[in-house]
Amino acid sequence: MERPPRKVKNDKLASQSLQESIGENDTPSDALVDDAVGIKSPTLVPSRYTPPPFGELFFLLEAFDHVGRHLFDSEWEGTEFEAAKVPDYKIKARDRLAAARAELTDIVEKSKELTTLQLRTTKDTDNRRNTETLQDLATASRALMNEIAALKPYEWGLDDELGRRERYEVTLKCVTNALADGSLRALYLPMTYIDRHSWISSAEFAIILPLSYVVRRRQKMAFRRKTVFVERNPFREWLARIEPINPGALEKLPPEIRARFVARKIVAAAPRPLKMDDFIKQLLEKVDDLSERAAQRIWGDKGTDMIVPQSWRAKGPKTHG
Repeated sequence: MERPPRKVKNDKLASQSLQESIGENDTPSDALVDDAVGIKSPTLVPSRYTPPPFGELFFLLEAFDHVGRHLFDSEWEGTEFEAAKVPDYKIKARDRLAAARAELTDIVEKSKELTTLQLRTTKDTDNRRNTETLQDLATASRALMNEIAALKPYEWGLDDELGRRERYEVTLKCVTNALADGSLRALYLPMTYIDRHSWISSAEFAIILPLSYVVRRRQKMAFRRKTVFVERNPFREWLARIEPINPGALEKLPPEIRARFVARKIVAAAPRPLKMDDFIKQLLEKVDDLSERAAQRIWGDKGTDMIVPQSWRAKGPKTHG
């Protein structure tokens, strides 16, 4: 008769058994990563792992929309997430339309010149030649006008489509780059952190924004698609460090946040390390509504908010970087 497995009564032994099954070098989030990333299935959930409450999460689509509004301010329409790539034939039609209009303008100018010349010419041979040329120009003009009329509908709303698509691509690149380099962490149900290198940088994955989905193109794992979230507070902290593209959006930000973007440019443009007084002087000149105390805070910031290199603040010889 087979003996039933012995129950583990000691909590310490149970914890040790759990850790061994996860792996000595794995963190709790590593143990939760799906087979999709080639590490482990989330079969064991350590008791110390606490997923964030649902109210502290943004759907991927929400995060995308917040980034777009931050970057483009009033230019953002809110429908960019469904902006399809503009077909090539529309671009070609627009280019041909511009060329046809230029050709028509040249024909009109030539016709005017020939008409004026014909009125001054008394020779019959010259008049006949000019008349034939004018007739040819009139025929070409009618053909171009018909072509322009046929191509005009492709021009309607094209600039709006191109602008919407451009905003979509810029915003999506901003989000995906942040997910790829770890500035943002994505989660999928059941609140499992996604290994950034496994899907953002892989051609086998696709993002479907309207559904906040990440989709695996090849069926090599347990799931085909997952709903993706980002944590609100880390997302807001990250977004505050992103400089808006629209100048109007930048002007609406508080002085100290605007000054941080200016400070990054000062540091990048400096040919050599600056002293504190010189740095603060430049910063106050470029952000006139910034207080000196706020400028000093920017100089002394450390950690993720650090803008001024630590070597600039160190005593002794200064190094750039």
